[in-house]
Amino acid sequence: MKNPQSFVPRHRAIYEILRGRIRSRYWKYGEALPSREALCREFAVSAITIRTALRNLQQEGYIRSVRGRGSFACWKKEQEYYLSAISSAGRKLEITHLLFAPKPTDSYLMNMLADAFMEKNPQISVKFTELRPRGMEDPWLQLIASGELPQCGEFFWHAAYAEQDALYPLEELPDFEELKQELHPGAVYPTRNGSGESHIHALYLFFGVPLFMIFNVDHLEHAGGRVPYKPLSWPQIFRISRAMAERKRSGAAFAAAIAAPYSYHGVKPFIELLGQDLFQRGVPLTDLNSFAGLFQTGGALAGLELLEKILPRGRTLLRKCDEHFALGEVGFLPFASSWCLNLLEMMNQEQRYFISPIPPVGEHRKYRSFHSGFSVGIFRNGIASSEQLQVTWEWIRFLFHRRSQYLLSQDFRLPVRRGVESYLQRENPLLYAMAHNMLRNSVPQPDFSGMRRAFACAGRKITSFLHGEFSPEECLKAIREDLNHLPR
Repeated sequence: MKNPQSFVPRHRAIYEILRGRIRSRYWKYGEALPSREALCREFAVSAITIRTALRNLQQEGYIRSVRGRGSFACWKKEQEYYLSAISSAGRKLEITHLLFAPKPTDSYLMNMLADAFMEKNPQISVKFTELRPRGMEDPWLQLIASGELPQCGEFFWHAAYAEQDALYPLEELPDFEELKQELHPGAVYPTRNGSGESHIHALYLFFGVPLFMIFNVDHLEHAGGRVPYKPLSWPQIFRISRAMAERKRSGAAFAAAIAAPYSYHGVKPFIELLGQDLFQRGVPLTDLNSFAGLFQTGGALAGLELLEKILPRGRTLLRKCDEHFALGEVGFLPFASSWCLNLLEMMNQEQRYFISPIPPVGEHRKYRSFHSGFSVGIFRNGIASSEQLQVTWEWIRFLFHRRSQYLLSQDFRLPVRRGVESYLQRENPLLYAMAHNMLRNSVPQPDFSGMRRAFACAGRKITSFLHGEFSPEECLKAIREDLNHLPR
């Protein structure tokens, strides 16, 4: 006599077979399943049995049904939010992920994600190390030279690493194209390896909030100004900055503040401002020649002239300035970032401030920012086996899961995965709307071999200009002369 508990309904058995085909990628994501009639013939069952099996598959997210068209596979491995535990003959596979200059929030969020990943993957261990830059040298290049590389890590620019063949081409890994379709187009961009071949060596993990202007409302009101309710124009900004400079406050206070470049650090805001002529025409900064061309445009001259007008001499702080703004000592930051907002949350939650996008430069109707942020990639010399490559790639893909991206967006960041509801949208709707509007008009961040030297050349001359040592014309000429001496 058969055991009643061993009986499996026919619709359930067919459900298991179809689910197994989808999970083994017999039918890939988006691929149509056979018609109900074809399935009835294959399994020799009635239409109601097939309909029940398909309904259960749809309820569990394995297929979607479209009236008049049929059923389509819509399951992806990442929807489990973890891998099945990978058998490694009792050996634990280790992933070292290097965090580049993380803030406490960064470390907390990444450890939270690693705990979720490891809970469902007891055979895999994820640990973090930190890399903090010292001086002007690129610490990643130092690690590449020494060969002391982790399996994966974060970085801001990586063309120089790709040129040294330090990074693994991600498009060679399983399901890369599917992941790519889930991401913002700007999250995927090619760099060249040592043979000059173009590959995807890294993916943006998130976008930073585009640069914006931020005003201290207390300073503004003390200077007799009113808080505007729409984005500012340059003439309005000139009037506000002059008024704040002329109306002195007691104690240490500055009308405006700007972080002067230090080597290749802090140059990006100025490149954005000066490069509007090129960006409006869709010219990317992909090599030293295109970068040098930026300083030959009328828009570059107009950008420096705007800086002269909004930074009143004697009342401008020309050094690290976000902390001073958060303390209430500064009235206006022309180039603010998400770091300033983080400091306001930590140091001065009561401060009133107003945010405005950077106005268009010259004759243009919009301002085009870089879409930029930290990228993540896999280091060749950090991988010891094909198993380790597999689990490292799964860990990276896990970081792009919708729930992972949701967590990462809590730190004033914009998720690169499509369709992810952002924490930022709820916490600061004004900033969220402004950032997404700017991202729609954004251009790729420059990343080419030798870019750090080029940025350092421009940064030195721009710093001299900010200290009044150059006129706008002299500054651009000096930058062009320095760039001409760099090897191409």
